[in-house]
Amino acid sequence: MLAIALITPYGSLQIRGGVETFNEYLSKVFPNISIIDYNLSENNSYLSNIPIPYMEEPKRAMICAKYFLKLHKKDKFDVVFVNGMFGWYLALRKPNIPVVNVFHGNYAGLADHASPDRGLGYFVTKYINGTFERLSGQNKEVITVSRFVKEQIKRYYGIDSVVIHNGIDIERFRPIPKEEARVELNLPEESPIGIFVGRPEYAKGFDILLKAAEMNRDIVFLCVTDLEIKSLRKNVIIRSSVPNVEMYKYYSASDFLIFPSRFEGCSYVPLEAMACNLPIIASNTGLFYEIDSSDLGYVISSYDPLDYVKAIENILSSEKNIKSRQFIKKNFSFKIFSKNYREFVKNLLKNHEGNGR
Repeated sequence: MLAIALITPYGSLQIRGGVETFNEYLSKVFPNISIIDYNLSENNSYLSNIPIPYMEEPKRAMICAKYFLKLHKKDKFDVVFVNGMFGWYLALRKPNIPVVNVFHGNYAGLADHASPDRGLGYFVTKYINGTFERLSGQNKEVITVSRFVKEQIKRYYGIDSVVIHNGIDIERFRPIPKEEARVELNLPEESPIGIFVGRPEYAKGFDILLKAAEMNRDIVFLCVTDLEIKSLRKNVIIRSSVPNVEMYKYYSASDFLIFPSRFEGCSYVPLEAMACNLPIIASNTGLFYEIDSSDLGYVISSYDPLDYVKAIENILSSEKNIKSRQFIKKNFSFKIFSKNYREFVKNLLKNHEGNGR
């Protein structure tokens, strides 16, 4: 059995974001994978207790990579995956095994697309984190999670990559009767409901969601987030810290997903929602940069709240047969994800051996 390592910022029990969800799915593809995150690595470096202004993420990445090298010296791994910038140190201390860098997005693009201003945060994100991220992808096998990210990585960092889309468990995310879901979740039974899932911040388009709610007072907007926040409008319902295994109920209780994010890679939220046969109203980023939305809902090429309001009206008044679950089963199931990663690793090791490494 292959010995595979994954270097990543956080474990899924610490933070539940897209990268952590990816880690969970990759662990199902390779059940013996060793996940090396900062929580596991920090006690093995004196640098953990030394703050380095504006360099905390690169520091964490180095600590994790050094801990990996320590483990690798003791018991050899066959392949190591790294998420984002967390492979930059391995560009300097090259292990004698294939290193695969997975880009779920990129800092440079995030700064340009999703920063509300051009202040210090923008500079750190684009020029400090972006520099280490570019170094991380050099001289490695590189996977990007969508064509949008592939083009971004090439544009900002000059790095070529192979696209392997994320996939989801279509048995976990399945539709149930809307009435049943609303009763169980104590949601309004008669009102139209639009669901927003993600952090309540500018980058995720939360400002657009609130403006759409203001212009659609007869529609309930259900916001599922990990942060404890107060509802800012009477027609906005906040549900926080919802377990991922329960999310199919929230999608099933809704009439549409509103996803106005300003920057994405291949987000799990719309994949999960579509697996529950939910129409989508999404911005033209990440996955929606490359797919035909005609049978799925609407992809909006602006961040004007009025455009999202018009799309909501069209969704609620349309009798069009939405085929989003069928689309997910065909293109983004865990079965496809698993097959693609297994074949990638198989070919990677074959080429590695063929090159005499």
